[in-house]
Order: sequence, then C-alpha cells, then structure tokens
Amino acid sequence: MKALSLARLAFLSALLVCASACSESAPATLQHPEADRLSQPEDATTSRWHRCVPANVPFADLLGVHRQGRKIANHVHFSLSSVFDADDRPIEDARIERGALVRGAASPAFQGRDGTYLQGGSWAGVKLHGVFDGCTRDTEMTFDVSARIVSATAHEELRGAWEYQVEIQEPEPREPGAKPAFVPLCKGGKPALVVPGAWDKQGRQRNENGLFSFACPDTAAAKCAGAMKYNPGYAEQNPDIPALYGACTRMVIADYCGDGDSATQDGTRVDVWDSAHVEERDPQDGRRFEAAWTQDGAVCMHHPRWPKLLKRACRDRIPMCGSPEEAQALVPPGTALLFNSSSEQAE
Repeated sequence: MKALSLARLAFLSALLVCASACSESAPATLQHPEADRLSQPEDATTSRWHRCVPANVPFADLLGVHRQGRKIANHVHFSLSSVFDADDRPIEDARIERGALVRGAASPAFQGRDGTYLQGGSWAGVKLHGVFDGCTRDTEMTFDVSARIVSATAHEELRGAWEYQVEIQEPEPREPGAKPAFVPLCKGGKPALVVPGAWDKQGRQRNENGLFSFACPDTAAAKCAGAMKYNPGYAEQNPDIPALYGACTRMVIADYCGDGDSATQDGTRVDVWDSAHVEERDPQDGRRFEAAWTQDGAVCMHHPRWPKLLKRACRDRIPMCGSPEEAQALVPPGTALLFNSSSEQAE
C-alpha cells in the first residue's frame, strides 16, 4: 500500500509540473500574429472586419476604392443562387436577361406594349447575399455582406434593361447595441445597371456560378454597358458584344497590360468604336487613334493616354501601331477589336 501511495504521489506531481509548464508556454505561442488571428472566433464579425480594413473607415468609402484612375466595378458581387424575396424565401429561378433581373416565365410574357419588362419593378424589396473583396489589410480576404434592392426603374435608353437602387448592410453597427445600418452601394444613392460576372484584382471578368454585379454610374462596367452600348445582355444581337464588353472595361481604365493597373484619370475623354460595328467612329472626332483592345488588354497602341501614369515595363511590352488596320493585322482573322482615340496628356 505504501509503495502504491508513493507511486501515485509521483504521478500526480508529474501532472502538476506538466500543467505548470503548459500554462507558462502558452502566452509565448499566442504572440505570433498568425496564432492571434486564428485564435479569434470565426463568427466574431467585428474582429474579422478589423482584419479586413482599418478601424474607423466608413464602409461606404470602401465600396469603390481603386489605386488610381477609374475602376471597373465596385468591390461587391452577388450570386443568382443567393437572392431572396421580402419574406426571405429563396428565388430559385433568378437570372439576367437583356440587362434586367427576371424570374419565372420567359421574359417576353412580362413585356409591356413599349417593350419594357413589367416584371422589373417587382424586384424592389428583394434581399441579396454578396461578397465584399475590397479588404486593404489582407487583400486575399473576403467578407460576406447582405444587401437589398430599394427600387427598380426601367432604363430610359436601353430597351428591356432596368436600373436598381441598392443598399449594402454595414458589417458592424455604428454604435453599441444598434443594428448594422444600410448604406447606398453607389454614390448619392444613384441606381446601378445589373451585369453578369465579377472582376478579380487583375481586371478579369469571372462569369461562373451565376455571379453578377451592380454597376454604378462611375464605373467602367456601367459606362461600357450603358452609354458605350456594349451591354453583355444584348449578345443575341451581336455575338461579339461580350468580348467587346471585356475590351471596353480595359480601355476605360487604360489597363494596357491587362493586369488591373489603371493608367488614366477621371474626366479624360475618348472616342470609341469597334471592328464589329456595334459603335462607329465619330467622323467629327479630331483626336488621334490611341490603341486597339481585347478583353486581355491592349493589342497595340499609338500613344498612352497619360504617359506619366503608365509603367515603363508595361509600355515596353505593348507593340506600336498607328491605325485600326495595323492592329487588325496583329490578331487572328475574325477577332473583334475595340478601338479608341484620345489626346495625349502631358501632365
């Protein structure tokens, strides 16, 4: 019995020594930044959000941040499989047709006498789940967000298309105990066009799994789908439109090397036309041919829009050409090209 008691005492002493050693070594392990990050609960929204962006930065200011020049689209995209009605019931058959969100029967059944989609207005109050990919502290991180469509109106110029006023719920409340507020997706609460796909950090459009985006008026995605007539929803009218739309978004932000870097400034005027005759060149335009474009960037160029903004390494990669005809000779026959003219900016 005495021997057993001594053995038991030795065993318990060893446990106490181990426990003491463990408690002393734990703090040193948690000092590592990665260990500290992983120690946070995954459902702790506030802590995750502060790993995404700096504290005290208004969420609305982050939706359209771009390194310089114009941006292609806002830092939020959605999926057609994550759309819900006002009563939180999933909308199973949501899709995009000719620049409008539709569901149910074929869209012609919802056309009025003037050709507009009567169904478009019924999307007011619809809820969406999306992804915010504009994290600045950890650029590989994404953040789930909720959104809602406040109103929907028929587009004045694009037949069949609708514009949507969208609000995004802030990831955390502004005051303790309050619910997270909703803020406009677009500046001033302006309505947005709906376009298929989302854009990665290199400016590549992704169309898989029903992805779509709301294109605010100040983005390349909206300018190309609206005023420049390359709305991908009209592909049945011209099969080259989707490729030209991708080329247009590159051209608008002057992404010559197709890597997501913009080399222009807001307010720089250009004229746009293409080899598929979706848009024709303005005969009164006095600016010089600038470049030819595909969805991968510039095929060749005569001059950069803003020379001081274009990196030398990129400029050295782009062949020179002086006309659309010279550019067309550089690509396989049948390749649709987008062209633009501009004035070379000295400063």
